Amino acid sequence: MPKLSILLSACNNETDLPKAIASLESQSFQDWECLVMNDGSTDKTGEGLNRWASQDKRVRVFHHEKPQGLSASLIEMSGLVCGYFFV
Repeated sequence: MPKLSILLSACNNETDLPKAIASLESQSFQDWECLVMNDGSTDKTGEGLNRWASQDKRVRVFHHEKPQGLSASLIEMSGLVCGYFFV
């Protein structure tokens, strides 16, 4: 069980996603999981998230077909965490 769960929601963020991923992976603290909601993206955000999850077992990706909004996404994921979580 990871000590820390990080919750992210992304909607049409394919250009910013690599920076966010690099930032998480470069942290000295490594005992984390990241739950990411692809909140109805119409660009390649979902593909990027799926690729990241396939390369890093600490990442779990969820998808909404239509945008639900930040609050709904975070509330949904908060019930799925394994560690302490911060938003």
